[in-house]
Order: sequence, then structure tokens, then C-alpha cells
Amino acid sequence: MKILSVLGYIFLISVGVAAIVLSFRMYQKYRLKYLMYYFLSLLFGYAFAFLDVVASYLAQGILIYGISPHSTVKTVRLVFSMLAFPFIILAWFFFISMVLEWLGKKFSWKLKSGYFLLQIILIIAYALTVNRYAVMPEARIAELSSWTIFVFNALNLGILCLVIFTAYFHSRTMEKLDKRKAIRIFATIYLVVFILHFVLLSLLRKYTLLCYMHPSFEFFMHIPPLLYLLTFLKSFYKNHALHPVTEQDIAINFAKHKISERELEIIRLILEGKSNHDIENELYISLKTVKTHVYNIYRKLGVKNRWQLINLAQNIISSR
Repeated sequence: MKILSVLGYIFLISVGVAAIVLSFRMYQKYRLKYLMYYFLSLLFGYAFAFLDVVASYLAQGILIYGISPHSTVKTVRLVFSMLAFPFIILAWFFFISMVLEWLGKKFSWKLKSGYFLLQIILIIAYALTVNRYAVMPEARIAELSSWTIFVFNALNLGILCLVIFTAYFHSRTMEKLDKRKAIRIFATIYLVVFILHFVLLSLLRKYTLLCYMHPSFEFFMHIPPLLYLLTFLKSFYKNHALHPVTEQDIAINFAKHKISERELEIIRLILEGKSNHDIENELYISLKTVKTHVYNIYRKLGVKNRWQLINLAQNIISSR
């Protein structure tokens, strides 16, 4: 294999790892359940990309370099594709869970059962196709395999369109206009990149050059929506502090954490978007004392930063 190809695959894997790490840090920072689902979606999505693109292409390159029979190379590609299917199924499952959680909706067990039943049927169909490889002409098995993958991707694109429609329809009930706008933009970005991906896969058989574009697109397609979501979260939590919130509200909901009266004051100011310096000036205490109180508050409530404190307060107070 050419060294440039190997370096290219290493670069693509690095992109996937970076995206997964970034999504996990987003979840750690904001502690929103839908961000956990998004992290899991990317994790399984990139696992699929690795098996479907990198591992299979690398295996194919190694076998060709070793002058293996073409039938062996083809079989390896088919096996890797079949092994990758469960990962993309889980990636879609968590993506749907993320969108529904963001909308405040539940992923019912009936929908979950229907989703997995449909995907299992597709896996069985593909497995049967691969199993018949030994007794069928190579051209015929390649054609059937291509059509199976095409149907698999077409159905998943249909599922995505249904999820996008759900995001557009149910986001109308969201109180905050910027949050409503954000989920629609996020969903639209994903719709565009997956349509491009579907078209690219459909053209692979006709244009050999696309075989080199496919791995790159597989790994970069998640980057635009991920960066948009990161930008939205930073902007949203900068402009939407919890206010007005009384110390009585905080005391009632945080009573079991043994928060002192001074800490209640500081929590209220944090939820109003005040910085440590603002708190210092408003309460006439030193900056060091403010930081000590903030540290104790984080420790008692089990949070690591202001964003997690705001989310914790939002979840507790809104569920009263």
C-alpha cells in the first residue's frame, strides 16, 4: 500500500476521534441528556465509518498488495460491511433519541421495537446475500450486495426525513425562539449532509474517482452539525441565565445539599449570570472568598462549572 494512503486513513481516524472527544466534552460541560445521546450517536457512527471505510479499504489494499485472489478481496469487503451494520443501526437509534429528547418527547417502546425490527430484517437480507456468495457468479453477488446496501441507506434516509419532519413540527411548541431555530438548523444540516452521502454512495458504482472521496466524506460529514451545535450552546447559555430566581426557590430545591445562606446568595447571583467579580462587588466580599464559596457549592451539588449548575437548577426548579 502507498504510504500516503495510510497517512490519509490515519488523518481520517484522527478527525473521528476529535469529533467524539469534542461531543463528550460538550456533554460533560452542559450535562444535557440529549448531548449524551449525541455523543453515543457519533461514537457508533464513527465506529461504523472505521469498519465500513477504513478497515475494509485497508484490508483490501493489503490483500491486493499480497496478490490475493479478487474473490478473497471482495469477500473481505462484504464481511467488513456486514460487521459495520450494527454500529450504524445504534448510531441512528441514538440520533433519533437525541432529537426526541431535545424536543422533550419520549421514544416509545413501540417505536423502538419497530425500528430495530426493520433494521434486523435488513441485516438478515444482507447476511443471506453474503452467504450465497460461494455459489453465485461474482458479478451477480456484487449487484445484489450493492442493491442491499442501497435499500439499507434509502430506508435510513427515509427515517432521517421523518425525524427532521418531527423536529420541525414539534419545535413549534418550544418557548424560546432561538432554541426552536437551533434544532431546525441542526436538523437541516444533517439532512443535507446525509442526502449528499446517499447520492455519493449511489454514484460509487459509476465513477471510480468517488471511491477516494467517500472515506473523507464519511468522516467529515458530522463536523458541520457538531460545530453548529457547539456554537449554539455557547450562545444560548450566555444569553439565557435563570432569572428571576429567589433564594427561597433555591433553598427549597437544594435543601438536602446543606447549602448555607451565603451560598444561596451566590447561587442566585450565578443563575442571574453574574461573574465572580460581579459577586465580589455586590456582596462586598473578597474574590478569594467568592471562589471558596463557589468551590464548596460545586462540591455539594456535584457539578464542575457554572453551566452544569445552571442546568441542574433548570431541571430541578422546572420540575417542581
